[in-house]
Amino acid sequence: MHLRLESFSTEVFFEIFEYLSSVDLFRGFFGLNGCLQRILNMYPLRLNLQQICRSDLDFLCHHIQPKQIISILLSEETMPDQVNIFLKYFPNFEHQFICLQSVNFIKTENCISQLPQCVSSLSFEKCLGQLWLENKIGDILIHQAKVLTHLNIQDERLIESINIELPLLKQLIIDSPCLIDRLHQIIQCLKASIISLKVSIRNQKDYYFPSKFEKLCQSLMYLKHLNITFASGIEISFHLLEQSLNHLPRLTHLTIEATGTLDLLDGVRWEEFLRRRGLIKFYFKFSLSLNLVWNQDQYSLLEPFRSSFWLKEKHWYVACYKNEWGNKCPLIFSVPYIVPHSIAYLNEIYPPLSTASSNVEKQLFYDTNINHLECYFSRLDSRQTYIFTKVKSLRLINRCSPFNLNMLTSTVDLGRVRILDISSVDHISTSELRDLLEHTPCLYHLTMRQQNQSLILPSHIRSLHLKRSLSQDSINFTNIDELRCELLHVVQLEIKVQTQELMIKIIERFDQLESIIFQWSGYLSEKYTSSEWFQQNTRRLHENNFTCRRGSERERGEPRQQIGCGYVPPKVFIYLSISKHDPKRPALDKDRSSLHSLLTIFQRGWNNLFHRN
Repeated sequence: MHLRLESFSTEVFFEIFEYLSSVDLFRGFFGLNGCLQRILNMYPLRLNLQQICRSDLDFLCHHIQPKQIISILLSEETMPDQVNIFLKYFPNFEHQFICLQSVNFIKTENCISQLPQCVSSLSFEKCLGQLWLENKIGDILIHQAKVLTHLNIQDERLIESINIELPLLKQLIIDSPCLIDRLHQIIQCLKASIISLKVSIRNQKDYYFPSKFEKLCQSLMYLKHLNITFASGIEISFHLLEQSLNHLPRLTHLTIEATGTLDLLDGVRWEEFLRRRGLIKFYFKFSLSLNLVWNQDQYSLLEPFRSSFWLKEKHWYVACYKNEWGNKCPLIFSVPYIVPHSIAYLNEIYPPLSTASSNVEKQLFYDTNINHLECYFSRLDSRQTYIFTKVKSLRLINRCSPFNLNMLTSTVDLGRVRILDISSVDHISTSELRDLLEHTPCLYHLTMRQQNQSLILPSHIRSLHLKRSLSQDSINFTNIDELRCELLHVVQLEIKVQTQELMIKIIERFDQLESIIFQWSGYLSEKYTSSEWFQQNTRRLHENNFTCRRGSERERGEPRQQIGCGYVPPKVFIYLSISKHDPKRPALDKDRSSLHSLLTIFQRGWNNLFHRN
């Protein structure tokens, strides 16, 4: 008996679609048959355009039905001018996306001015524009004022945009540090019954800070979820928190990061407070102020957190460690929530001392939360008890020790790693690198110093960042053709160049590339980074099938490097996103490889499920 794909219910297809990217979804199912097409058009789609290439964006814009989109994430982090390209496909955006509920802008230089009235959730994360963009965001908030329920602002400059009434607002996130006075002004201005607030309080010398914080809490009487971070220069006491939080009668979820007095670290007082308030969730990260003396050891500090209330009733675990650079002030935090997603692994200080039993310790510190790991080979221990099982991004650091794959595999599960950086590994041979790559079947992005000409990268590596080697500053004309043959499967490339001619050569010769980031050290005239210049000087870009943007190291979060008393010349980054294909082409070659392609897409969906769990 043969099971036909169409025999699955719509609910089953919707469940499958949850684990597929928008690109895979439409390439796999668009145009297969009328039944599947109707199901596809009915699916409420969350359109995530972050880390997408120009070809895939063009393809999606030709095939999606605007009325099926319920959320959009737009990002120009790697694809310049994405917002404007999207608007060219949908010039009547406000009237086309009639079911849209949420819009998220990440590192964009532009935004969509006129949104549908149904959009109730807005997020602006690390937006790159200047004053005109801030004004435009203010206009957007005015336009959505009567319907907006969720707002996320992650840029200090954009906080000034919040100067209007948002009466239906329920969730507010302000990740950029904000003065207590300004935050209070915003809350008063909104005239909303906010139930969820995430905010960071900026350091300021203010004698009246305690009374101002208490007054802020008094204005948030409907609050149920509070996530608050106090700058390290603000000294917080348990008494201040207790007195202020008593003004939040509906509070059920509390997350606090603060530096303060001895009573802030007192587990007995926190237990009494939590029993009285009946909080459902409580996460914290507390450290002692530098001007205070601490004489207890870690075990004494954690002992109050070992009571039956913490371990049996709530199953809340607490960890503690002292700063490895000699700071005597302890730090205590709840786990796994406050365990950082990114850590530099040193076996002598990790895992920290905690209240968790040994069988729970593995789950808290190795099986959850750690997405990015930095491994120092000289500090690894072959007697490692547990393995990091869910690391997606791995950076290896090895300046003097020989490379040891066995020790690495006893520390981290390489089968889940998608991003690998070996640019800080000094001693690794071609055969050792080949063995390492064979152990990373899910690897997508690789960062290395210089491509070894005797090594052809595996086909699953689609993104490559080549940093300069010790012997040469950049790729040159003599080895560019060999390099192209070794990187046939790579579609995203970041590379350092020193001449305009070399940029042109790479664009022309590497015709499989869809995304290129050129790194340039020193002065480079803006005329050599304009769309017009690339269009006039390259055959491949002559038809204006690309977008480009000039960026800086500050934008990428890279520190200025210093040599002696002077600085290295600033870096310039040129981002190119190139459309390779006809965006209207069929999703699959139905006559030749539809089954194979569909199975491949299902495999990617299965891998997504595997990585989520």
